[in-house]
Formats: sequence, structure tokens, C-alpha cells
Amino acid sequence: MHGTIAMNDPAASISVIIPAFNRVAVVGRAIHSVMLQTLAPLEVIVVDDHSSDGTSSVIEQMAARDSRIRLVRLDSNRGGAAARNTGVEAASGELLAFLDSDDEWTDSHLERSARLLKDSAADLVFGSFYLHDGRRLIERRCGKLAGDPLEYLFRGRGGFRTSTFVCSRRQLMTVMFDDRLHKHQDWDLIVNFQRRFSVATDTQPTAILHIDQPGRMSSTPNHPATDKFIQKNRQHCSVNGWLLFATFMMEMTFREEGRGPNFHRYLDFVRELDAGAFAAVESLMPLLHVPRVGGRLFRAACRQYCVATARRRPGPLKPRATT
Repeated sequence: MHGTIAMNDPAASISVIIPAFNRVAVVGRAIHSVMLQTLAPLEVIVVDDHSSDGTSSVIEQMAARDSRIRLVRLDSNRGGAAARNTGVEAASGELLAFLDSDDEWTDSHLERSARLLKDSAADLVFGSFYLHDGRRLIERRCGKLAGDPLEYLFRGRGGFRTSTFVCSRRQLMTVMFDDRLHKHQDWDLIVNFQRRFSVATDTQPTAILHIDQPGRMSSTPNHPATDKFIQKNRQHCSVNGWLLFATFMMEMTFREEGRGPNFHRYLDFVRELDAGAFAAVESLMPLLHVPRVGGRLFRAACRQYCVATARRRPGPLKPRATT
């Protein structure tokens, strides 16, 4: 049996928000991991994003056994960001914790996150996690976030995974997830939240991300959505961060489509950012053709170059000129 912190503890006023779309086989696992927390949540709001596979029935059955579980149904499929925002608006807790419906938490997740928020006087905490590929757990530890979130992310210092986010509801209500973006909503939230509020990092993994589940957006390119993310945040991230981002997208696009129009879209972005970097990245492109390891070699070489030359690219990206 898990010993839970008393609900009269102010830190226990936590609303958990789980967006779900066609996750009938796994949503119960996510909810179950919430109910095992050593710091019991005030409520668990599961937002069904117009599923067609019986997801709502699973949630209803669990809600019948525990009154803290609340089902909110959307009348059309609006995407994960809109589902999370719906949960935020319905929540009554002082803190919000997000969990994707195909992920789960270790039983100390809420307790550690609430304590870290209090001890660090932060407004949001994200953290380390495990990846589960269907066979094993792979640990991914995050270092302290300092400076540009994109540079932090693509230099390999850590990752921003929504299932690790715990934050102040009052502060999040001024930022919210951008439901106009169909990709990179977690990165976008951190970029814009950090501009206004304080962010802390938990170096201990307390979330398990199941990467063996089909249909995860993080593994599916969406180039128009990526372009919207770039245009929205051009001036909010460093030139070096965008260079690292662009070379990451080049490698992903090459893996999916080869050297087509989308690949050259990101190469042109590199040229816009820094002519010297463009020449260097272009010279490294043959690495992409190395069997099996070419993508990793390309990204590592680009990262090494960007880090070594970062000092010559201070400050944020300038606005795009308009005609």
C-alpha cells in the first residue's frame, strides 16, 4: 500500500489532465498510475478528443469507481493542445500536472514535482524520463535549463515532454498550449512560459513514455506545422538554437523523404541564419548517405560545429523582412 500525503497539504491541490484520442487499450494504464501516486491528486480530468474506439467507456468505468476521475468529451477532434486547454479550463487545482494517455508515471512523480516547485519557487517543473520501447526502459536525464530552450534541447542537455510538466494553473492560464500548432506544442509552451516565468528541472526520471505506441506525433513530420512554430518563435530563440533545430529537421526529413523540397526548406533556413554555417552544414551533408549511422554522424557533426562557433552568433533571430 502507498502512503499518501494528506489532502489538506496545500501542495496536494493538483489537477491531473490527460488528453486521450483512440487510446482504449492504454488510457486505463495512465489513469491507474495517477491513482497510485504517493501525493494524491485532487482530481483527474480526462479529455476525450472525440474518440471512436471506446476510450470514453474505459474512462467512465474507472470514474464509477473513483469520484476524482472526471470525463470531459469534445464534440469534434481538436488535437492534443486543445484537449489540454479544455482540461486546464475545467480544473480547480492550484497546480496542474499533464500526462499523455499512452504514458504513465512512477508513484512519486507528483510528490517530487510539487516539492520541487515549492523548494525552488518555480512556476513550472519539467523533468527526466524513461523511454519504453516495448522491451526495455531507457533512461533520459535532463540537466538544469538555462538560456535558450532550443539550444538546450538540441545540444542534448534534456528534453521537454508534456508528461513531465507540472505547473501553476494561474501562470499557465496566461500562456496556454497553442492549439493552432499541430506539432511542437510542448517546445512552444516551454519557450513562451520561460520568457515570463521561472522553470525548474527534476533530474530524477519519474515518467515512462511508451514509444512503442503507434501514432505518436513526435515521430511524424508535419512541415507546415513546423513552419508555423518557426514563424511564431523566430525572435524568442537564439540563432544558434535555430541552427541546431534546422539541422535536426534536415536529418529527420532526409530519413523520411530524402533530399526533396522539404529538406531544402531547412537548408535554406540555415543559409538565412548564417552563411558560414550554411557552408559548413553543406560540407557535412555527405554523412547523411553513410549506411545506418549517417544521420547520427551528421547531427553530431553539426552540433559540434554550432557549439564551437556559438559566440559569433549572439542574440535572438531578427524578424523576417516584409515587403
